[in-house]
Amino acid sequence: AKRTMSKPKAYKLHIPEVLWHGGGNEHGKPDPVYSVDIHPVERILLTSGIDASVPPKGSVRLWKYFPDEETQEFLVDLCDHQSVVNIARFSPCGRLLASASEKQVLIYTLPPGLRWADVTEVRQLGRMFVCPSLSEVYDLDWAPDSSHVVIGALEGKAEIVRVAQRDSVIVPGHTSYVQGVSWDPLNKLIATFSCDRSCRIHQLKTKDGHTTKLANRGHATIKMHNGFMRLSFSPDGALLVVPTGVHRDLKAPANAQQARTYATHVFVRDSWQTPAVSLAGLEEPSVGVRFCPRPFQLLAAEEPPLFQAPYRWLFAVVTIGSVFVYDTQHPHPLFKVTGIHYAAINDVAWSADGRLLTVCSSDGYLTFVRFAEGALGQALPDDLVPPPVKRSHAALFPDATAKGAADAADTAETAESAEAAETVAPPTSE
Repeated sequence: AKRTMSKPKAYKLHIPEVLWHGGGNEHGKPDPVYSVDIHPVERILLTSGIDASVPPKGSVRLWKYFPDEETQEFLVDLCDHQSVVNIARFSPCGRLLASASEKQVLIYTLPPGLRWADVTEVRQLGRMFVCPSLSEVYDLDWAPDSSHVVIGALEGKAEIVRVAQRDSVIVPGHTSYVQGVSWDPLNKLIATFSCDRSCRIHQLKTKDGHTTKLANRGHATIKMHNGFMRLSFSPDGALLVVPTGVHRDLKAPANAQQARTYATHVFVRDSWQTPAVSLAGLEEPSVGVRFCPRPFQLLAAEEPPLFQAPYRWLFAVVTIGSVFVYDTQHPHPLFKVTGIHYAAINDVAWSADGRLLTVCSSDGYLTFVRFAEGALGQALPDDLVPPPVKRSHAALFPDATAKGAADAADTAETAESAEAAETVAPPTSE
């Protein structure tokens, strides 16, 4: 009989039977995992959530991961929060870790000469407790020079926290919960996303203060499963990808089912009023976006690229139940992974080389998507990576130097927000 070789699979899924958080509730089941992050250099995984034991408390945990062996090793539980931790992120420099819960932001600092892989007790780390003026924090992002964090919270405001001085600046502009924030890698803008169906771009430093409201070409009015709508700038600052969008097909009949679908909107820098591209066709709303930190070489293609650039970015879009991997060269997803969790997906993270994608869920489990060598293309050589990308990812590109904390401090202190001159009415729900 003639034997044929099967085509090697482009990726491999692994869902470890690991108690990432919890186990102390009445049924001994895992507690939800609300955020996940991967260190830019070390093979360290960061998860956050809640430990539902009595009394319940917030939980931030560090893990070693070994992608080739598909194993993990628990390092330490940073249990300083007294309420659920919705978000935790490593800093771009790789030496700091920020986590946020109700009325509390903690900055953990790694002492000189110590790696995260060596941490087994919380007392090995420096700790800075910051009490922001806002209450429950939904999202958090670092400034590219690791000197500030921006948080979005329940009160319909964002807040910029200066790490060294532990002071802050309020960024108003929304009428309901701020469920997503993103700091511009060029250190000039902050994007905030709210369940009032608006996304706002705040300039960090101007003479008179200014903010622009994104056109509501549609952001879905739905009952969100947990309050996360995490948007993201591309690492070069050229694009802003916003989840939870709605796309209307003007060619379809108004009453047709396909006339309105969920979408993820892609905005081009300095063109905030209309999305450049709407990644439509989703069966459920997208709730988060995350870019791979390293650019990739363009693929050979007959059709022109989606965005004119000498490289392409990979980014993951997560919906409540699925994961989509896109790039900035094509309007369609490269990969789709679905049916992996019994509850809502909350967050997604990339490894620095783009070969590992990790998602976390409210069912208490994590899924690892390991891509085969070359499945996503080839990474751009370091000497071709744009300088702004290197500056905003200092740990990944250690030879690049950041602009310095002084400029960022001046930037944050002068952050202002004002209503846009033109306001577009939000869409009505259907």
